[in-house]
Amino acid sequence: MKWRKISKQAGLGLAAACLALAGCGSKSTNTLIVTVIPGSATIVVKQQQSFSASVTGTTNTNVTWTLTISSKDCTPGCGTLDSTTNATVTYTAPATVPSALIPAAGSTTPAAPLTLTATSAANSKKSGTATITLDSGIRVSAVTPATATIAAGSGSIPPLA
Repeated sequence: MKWRKISKQAGLGLAAACLALAGCGSKSTNTLIVTVIPGSATIVVKQQQSFSASVTGTTNTNVTWTLTISSKDCTPGCGTLDSTTNATVTYTAPATVPSALIPAAGSTTPAAPLTLTATSAANSKKSGTATITLDSGIRVSAVTPATATIAAGSGSIPPLA
């Protein structure tokens, strides 16, 4: 009789503990996750790229979009967003690459890329990001002449043809 009473009490204790731990091993789906798609993009000046936010773990899938460089707001100088509150946003690159995104002369460290952030409306501490690298679109195909000879003391360089 005592055994039955002890096992019944233990069973009730285990059941209570199991409920407290979110359903006895069932996978919890209440973890809020924000993902930005695509996660990175290289965009030529004056061009556009669409990004979307996927929000899981909540019924409120609304997000707010921000564009930063080194954690500082940089709009409109580093481009524009067509909306800041939709699940999908279109980024438009500026007409030229901002100086803040150009590495210093002689630097071996690339300039910081832009960061596009989607912040959850349900929990502002949850966000997802995408990295945007701007491309000037300028390509050098050839330099002529490949070599040049300058007379000592001439003080000038002849113009390239």
